[in-house]
Amino acid sequence: MLSIRLLLVTTVFGIAVILADGCKDMGNAPPLPPLSVGQTILNVVVGDSVSQVISGGVAPYSIISNSDPAKVAVAIANSALKVRAVAVGAAAIVVGDNSSPQQTATVNVTVVAAPVSFSGQIQPIFNAGCAVSGCHLPGGSGPMSLATGVSYGNLVGVNATNGPCAGDKRVQPGSAGTSALIKRLEGNCGTRMPIGSSPLSTGQIQLIRDWITQGAQNN
Repeated sequence: MLSIRLLLVTTVFGIAVILADGCKDMGNAPPLPPLSVGQTILNVVVGDSVSQVISGGVAPYSIISNSDPAKVAVAIANSALKVRAVAVGAAAIVVGDNSSPQQTATVNVTVVAAPVSFSGQIQPIFNAGCAVSGCHLPGGSGPMSLATGVSYGNLVGVNATNGPCAGDKRVQPGSAGTSALIKRLEGNCGTRMPIGSSPLSTGQIQLIRDWITQGAQNN
């Protein structure tokens, strides 16, 4: 009888130990640190590259999606997101880890044009194609001079005075599309400028657009 009691006690004790160990094994594992990527909002100048450290979650990390590879090139190396600005625009980059379920993080990248200098880049365009004899110089057919030293004051924040664009700002800082200068250069408001000569190149017009978009600084 005693041996039966001992057997029962031993059995119960063994079951208790097994259950206790099982409970330990079934306990909640500590949560994974959340996946994160340095800064999640980036402004990068065309041609520049930046690197953002990836942390948390479970390595290795991977690129899940890039909404516009034509604007932003991305790669992952040594637990860091490498971003290269290709062209002006924006893209959303989604990074994932190796956990299950997978954690993700999104980085929004805006690519901006390099700062444009009015004196160093815009005025030379005017000098070559606009501020020439018979056109936008004193005594010429143009309604205002675009000569060095006076062009900025004749353009920025000043209303156009003739043609279909009359009343529009010749240059509206921050708004290239509504600026009469851009409309005339692109041929969207009256005769395309420069009148009587070849249009400015796409690159030259884009440079003027970028200058206006950046605030039309007198720099």
